[in-house]
This record gives sequence, C-alpha cells and structure tokens, in this order.
Amino acid sequence: MYSNDINIPDEVRDALVFTCTHIIKGTEPCRLVTHNKSDSTWEFMCGKEGHTAADAVIVSAGELLKEDPTIADALCIRPDYYARRTERGGKWISAPLDNTDEKED
Repeated sequence: MYSNDINIPDEVRDALVFTCTHIIKGTEPCRLVTHNKSDSTWEFMCGKEGHTAADAVIVSAGELLKEDPTIADALCIRPDYYARRTERGGKWISAPLDNTDEKED
C-alpha cells in the first residue's frame, strides 16, 4: 500500500516538522500529527508524556516518510487539523484542532 513513490507535493515533502527522538530512533511510532494554521508548521509526535527539550528534533517530512511511509495519509490534513492513530500502520482519524485559546473577547 505504501511506497517511496508516494504522491506528496514537494512543498509538503520538504516542509520542516517538529518531532521527537522516539520517532527518529524508531523506538515509538508516530501517533499524532498536527498541522498548525497560524504558522503552517507540522508536528509529528509519539504520544508519550514527559518530553524535554533534548527530545525535540526538526527534520523534513520527507525524511520521516523514508523511515515510516505509513505517515503519508496524515500529510493530507488541512491546516488547523490533527490526525491520530493508535499504532504504526493504523488508520488515521482526523479532526479540527481545538483553538479555544483564540476566543474573541
């Protein structure tokens, strides 16, 4: 189902994303992807708690795709959305991000 020939636009493949060492080292799968509207950034997280600054890594989405092609389906989410799954290769479920901190006065 997945291959290195995934039809992902270059601007998405080349986008820098925030991730954690757990995903880079392959000790945990990516379980949560967010696409932030305010600055167009992407976050690929393992879902574990207790991360520190030492766990933070910035890489391209293309580099993550090489290591885990199953994240390709999450790369289609619109800005201000997230996608979540329970395991590597699992089905991604997407929904809008909760922007309650941006309420109007």
